[in-house]
Amino acid sequence: MFVVGNKAYLKIDGLTVSWGNAGGNNYGGGLANNSGYVVITNSTFLSNTAYGSGAVDNLSGDMVIANSTFSGNTSTGDRQAPPFTTIRQNDSTNSTLFLKHPSH
Repeated sequence: MFVVGNKAYLKIDGLTVSWGNAGGNNYGGGLANNSGYVVITNSTFLSNTAYGSGAVDNLSGDMVIANSTFSGNTSTGDRQAPPFTTIRQNDSTNSTLFLKHPSH
């Protein structure tokens, strides 16, 4: 599991993040962004688990996700229905989430 802290930068490209578990009442089984800057491209988040937002949690900070796949991620507690089983964007903070889907 990746945890991105204040003003840190993380770029994930072409990586599979699988079987992550945030444990306890934590969010982001594959990745948790806490005031950093994250770019995810051409990657897969598979079978990650957390109390909330099974795959990715963007508590605060900026995040760009492009051409990536999310499958089989689960939330064990808070907001168990999609889309929260995959990605959570905290709207009460000064943060940005940009999702780019591949053209069909």
